[in-house]
Amino acid sequence: MRINVSVYTLLMFTIFIVIVGGCGGGGSGGSSNSSCPEEESDEIAIAFAQEIFELTNAARMKAGLLPLSNDEKLTLAAFTRAEEITIIGYFSHTRPNGKSWDSVLEELDVVPRSFGGENIAVSSGTAEAILNMWLNSPGHHANIMSDMYSHVGVGVKIKGG
Repeated sequence: MRINVSVYTLLMFTIFIVIVGGCGGGGSGGSSNSSCPEEESDEIAIAFAQEIFELTNAARMKAGLLPLSNDEKLTLAAFTRAEEITIIGYFSHTRPNGKSWDSVLEELDVVPRSFGGENIAVSSGTAEAILNMWLNSPGHHANIMSDMYSHVGVGVKIKGG
């Protein structure tokens, strides 16, 4: 399938979740475990990313917009960026190597794009809380509700407490 570059536009969500008190059961809470095994953390991150994806599309459809398509390479790029945020210790659109956030797209051979954006968050909240935070921020809201976007990748990194 050939994709027209002027139509293929990308939005990337990068989320770093800090779970205070240990692992949780998905995006909606935590348990009393004192640490989060890597396998469980990865499963939670994938489930959380899926929840962000679904909530984003629900918000877009409620606003009369088309849903975004989940893009595998873009999702990998978003997970890469989420991991990088844990390396630098704060969230930034600049990567640890000093390059812009979108340089990860080129490195992972993501299809060329005419338009792109990155929403990032560091939170200990739920997927719904993160989406609400973005929807209440003019710049993030504009990214989520833009009819310029057609594809999204959601990456989440979990850090147990």
